[in-house]
Amino acid sequence: MGRKDGKPRGRMSSYAFFVQTCREEHKKKCPDENVVFAEFTKKCAQKWKEMSAKEKRRFEEMAERDKSRYEKDMANYDPPAGGATGKRWEKVTNRSKFEARAEADKARYAKEMEAYRGGGSVPKASPAKKAKPQPKESDEDDDEEEEDDEDDDE
Repeated sequence: MGRKDGKPRGRMSSYAFFVQTCREEHKKKCPDENVVFAEFTKKCAQKWKEMSAKEKRRFEEMAERDKSRYEKDMANYDPPAGGATGKRWEKVTNRSKFEARAEADKARYAKEMEAYRGGGSVPKASPAKKAKPQPKESDEDDDEEEEDDEDDDE
């Protein structure tokens, strides 16, 4: 059983096999019951802690078999080659323009990192500042009232 991209399913731990088995047993006993995942996993974890090494051995063997299955599948797995970007890069005829831009960007990065490590400030491209709304012209009466209010406070 694989995934959409063809990569093999990951290997399962002995504890994962234990939880899977507990879930299957619980479904057989109570098929119509809704299971709260958090409570169920807490119960499984408690059971796992209380199990002896002899009881856990069954699940450890299952994990070993799954590990060998995973290693075999991964040996046969051929990951997909680079995507569309790689194909486009192969078709580019004038690479020097892009390589020069990459070198300039590397130099900029090195300069900024040197300033950062040295404790200097790094110049940042700041976003465009928003225009502040113009203050409304206030009547002279409003100013006088404010002054009167200040006198009352004393």
